[in-house]
Amino acid sequence: MKDFFTSDSASAFVKRATDILFIQNPTGSALGVLFGTVLHGLSLVFAPELAKITFLDFNRVYAVYYVLLGMFVFNLRSYFRRRELSPEIERAFETIKLARKSGNMGELEAKIEYRKLIQKVLEEIALPQSSTTQSKPIRKRGPQLPTD
Repeated sequence: MKDFFTSDSASAFVKRATDILFIQNPTGSALGVLFGTVLHGLSLVFAPELAKITFLDFNRVYAVYYVLLGMFVFNLRSYFRRRELSPEIERAFETIKLARKSGNMGELEAKIEYRKLIQKVLEEIALPQSSTTQSKPIRKRGPQLPTD
């Protein structure tokens, strides 16, 4: 177990987790940090009232735990929200799955069909063109040569 969880693997895991949090849902993560900070501030303001609660000592909860709780809460919805594909693609997946289950299609054929479907989806994706890629070639200004 000691070899499995080294400091390098732990830092790689933390880096991947933060990349996912701040790249896939930056708004939710930022609002989670803000919410955690506000929650920590409120716990300090209401410390005398919270001290009456016997099963949890709020004075021993560090600020980072409030921030982590806020990030968890604000990223929970995006975790359960499934990215939907177009109905045509969903039908194609179901058709391949049913053909595989009924025995009309072998495993290799199913993999080939999945690859074809992935290729089709990737071809249909149109990446937005930035203004720099659409610009015309730059012509040098200067004396023009006469054309015959």
